[in-house]
Amino acid sequence: QNIDIIGLQELRDSPNYYYKNLIDQLGSSYAGVCYARTSSYDKEGLAIIYRKDKFELVSEGRYW
Repeated sequence: QNIDIIGLQELRDSPNYYYKNLIDQLGSSYAGVCYARTSSYDKEGLAIIYRKDKFELVSEGRYW
């Protein structure tokens, strides 16, 4: 579908695993950032994935 931006929330159990798996499936045209909560009881996370030919990551960070 050549999606430009993908926003994911409430990634459960292992957010980094699901993020990496999706990036691998999308191929080298995509990049992004993924953040998991740091609490021991809540393994939820979020991710933003984007097309590298249309967007450039200028900075990243999190605000809770």
